[in-house]
Amino acid sequence: MRSKRRGLTVVEVSLACALFGLITLLLASSLKNVGDIWRKTGGKDEAVRNLLKAKSSLQRDLANSGGKAGQWAIAGVGPVSCKDSDALTFLSSDKGQNEHDWTVNPDGSAHFERQITYYGVIPNRPNPGGVVVSTAADAQGYEQQHPFKWLIRRSDPAPTGTPQAINPGWTGWLTAPTSYSLGPDQKVVCDQLLQFRVIRGAPLWILELRAVSVTEVQRKMALGTVPLSQGPFTLTQQFSVSTSN
Repeated sequence: MRSKRRGLTVVEVSLACALFGLITLLLASSLKNVGDIWRKTGGKDEAVRNLLKAKSSLQRDLANSGGKAGQWAIAGVGPVSCKDSDALTFLSSDKGQNEHDWTVNPDGSAHFERQITYYGVIPNRPNPGGVVVSTAADAQGYEQQHPFKWLIRRSDPAPTGTPQAINPGWTGWLTAPTSYSLGPDQKVVCDQLLQFRVIRGAPLWILELRAVSVTEVQRKMALGTVPLSQGPFTLTQQFSVSTSN
């Protein structure tokens, strides 16, 4: 005897389609949330990495810097109306390979081998992804829309003399690079900063760094045309370092 098979009713088909649509919607929403979290975390991690690289390098050098008058100086980089960032220079015990070994002059004063210079600058090259940036100053005169500034570290022989003092022509070294190949005794510490500022000079240095989660800004804002110094996707790191001399 053959069994009778009943087909699906319209109601059953409708319910199945509705259930399938609901599951698809939930899966799509979950995938979107995962993608958003991934992009947000990735962009923030990149900003954190740049801040940590800059902070670590600055802390190591400034802890072995000269803190007396004439042994350090601060300047702005770029036009006064819209500075790229700050620059600082100081005498250092670094012997040229980032090896700090203090030596003493006959009069008992510290002898410095190198003059170290840090400065934040907009490089003279295309931005990642071809992003076009329109520069603009914040209330303190610092550029606040360009998140791809480079922090440059430069090492030069320390001038001789008693007492030792920095090279007075050091501001002439603050040039915008065109590539990552900067020549001997220069390097790009990090290449994605919004601002580098020196809040206070030696003997207790206070510095401030800002970096942006570029991925998030690109998704939710018009990157290159909006202020970022106080934005929701900007990370700020302020820290202090005491000189050893």
